[in-house]
Amino acid sequence: MSDEKFIDSAFNIFNLIENCKNTFYCLHLNTNLEFIKCAKVEIIKTISHELVAYLDTFDLVIFHSLIELRKKELLARLKETTQVLWIGWGADYYHLMGSSFDNLYLNHTDDILKLMKVHYRRRKIFELGSFKFYQNQIDKFKRFKLNNTEWISKINFFAPVLKSEYEIVKKNNPNFNAQFLEWNYPINLNTNLQIINKKSQVLLVGNSASYYNNHVDALLYLSKFKTSIKKIIAPLNYGGEPFYINKVVKNGIEIFDDKFFVLIEFYSKDKYYEIIENVSHAIFLAKDN
Repeated sequence: MSDEKFIDSAFNIFNLIENCKNTFYCLHLNTNLEFIKCAKVEIIKTISHELVAYLDTFDLVIFHSLIELRKKELLARLKETTQVLWIGWGADYYHLMGSSFDNLYLNHTDDILKLMKVHYRRRKIFELGSFKFYQNQIDKFKRFKLNNTEWISKINFFAPVLKSEYEIVKKNNPNFNAQFLEWNYPINLNTNLQIINKKSQVLLVGNSASYYNNHVDALLYLSKFKTSIKKIIAPLNYGGEPFYINKVVKNGIEIFDDKFFVLIEFYSKDKYYEIIENVSHAIFLAKDN
């Protein structure tokens, strides 16, 4: 698993299962965890032969997202007989959903990602999360090589966000024979949350720092209505890369000045609800293919 906000809830749910022993590993490059608070996890910095051999003794190995290449490497090294469940997060399987999902970026976002590619190439930083050129860059510099067929056939069960996504992935990948499993991270929704003023002109742009939100394209479009907009809130505290986030913040401030409010830190549920309770409109500028 990764150091992400969903893990604590998964930890609590898995440990409710009777007569089941769970071991939680977090692939992490340092010993400090930012988002995992209550889950008891063992931090793994390197993938050793001993770790792989030990995982092969488990009844089921569960991967929470397969964005990072190191997770795919670990998966590829497991025995064919080891049962594997992949809990998908979205960005980790978009590239498996066919050519219509190859480019989900609008013009300005696409330009930023091209600049980001050059930026990280110059700095020789390769751990780029969901960014698609990541695998190509790794191969180019002759690090661990891995193609989809080397790991996708190892999946026995797949739990994406939506069942329709499972069907699209299966249709576009002949070697993908995993069974669908319906499971999502539990969340506690505030059913009493009320929109105080639907005419407040407080806009929420995107749901994370994911590139698929096309933030800058959305901001440039909304600039036409700048005088009537009271505030724009952009949650950038989940996903994305620092380079991309900085570009979004820079453009947001340049266009909307003090009307642009960015969420960078991780907020408690109550604090987040307090921030968004005046939102009148939510803008998710996903490219429609």
